[in-house]
Amino acid sequence: KEERDSGQTDRVLKAQLDACLKDITSENASQIIFAYEPVWAIGTSNPATVEIVEEIHALCKNHLANYWE
Repeated sequence: KEERDSGQTDRVLKAQLDACLKDITSENASQIIFAYEPVWAIGTSNPATVEIVEEIHALCKNHLANYWE
């Protein structure tokens, strides 16, 4: 939550994606399914809003679209 509140979500999420993808080639990338749930929302009364979900989806989609270029 602190990372989100301080505007670091993009940087942190991209770093996490990069760490997960480091051994994945473009040839086998289509076999991967990503799921994301913000840690700060799990089991709390503070769920992610539709706007946050759309924002994160766009960030992941754009990052992944350019990852193997």
